[in-house]
Amino acid sequence: MRAIHLDYQRTYRPFPTLGVVLLLAALGIGAQLARQYEYLSGVFEGWEALEKRVDRLARQHDVRLGERGNPDAEQRAREVTKANEVLRRITLPWDDLFAAIESAAPGEVALLTMEPDAEKRLLKVSGEAKHVAAMFDYIRTLEGRPMFESVTLSNHQEQVTDPQRPVRFSLVAAWRETP
Repeated sequence: MRAIHLDYQRTYRPFPTLGVVLLLAALGIGAQLARQYEYLSGVFEGWEALEKRVDRLARQHDVRLGERGNPDAEQRAREVTKANEVLRRITLPWDDLFAAIESAAPGEVALLTMEPDAEKRLLKVSGEAKHVAAMFDYIRTLEGRPMFESVTLSNHQEQVTDPQRPVRFSLVAAWRETP
């Protein structure tokens, strides 16, 4: 029987060309990234300088307007605020909102008033129902509509002087912001 000779250490080690090629490729990519970073930093600094110049010119312009004592500046600001409010009210989905409120009312509920608050996205509704169950059905139907975040009963009162004893109620519905 022949003796088995186990050699756990290699005596022949070839030059690791693949490792050197990968190292050179990584260094080349790193150099390219450094050049790209320098270029983008210069562009960014240019934009920042331009922004500072525009801000400085805007401040100088405002100071000059203030020195002249432009009385129309405050008036214009108020007009812009009013125009923005009108624009916000116009862009609300009024038709969808009122259709959702009215279509939810069964024959046993009569709507008396609707007061929208566009800024707070609230709608105050008052109505009259033939009985309490019809009022609660109406509120549950409104809560089920995807347009409304919440529907809250403000107050209700049975009209004891009326022989049919209807229930007058007020509720507040908050509608969701449209995308």
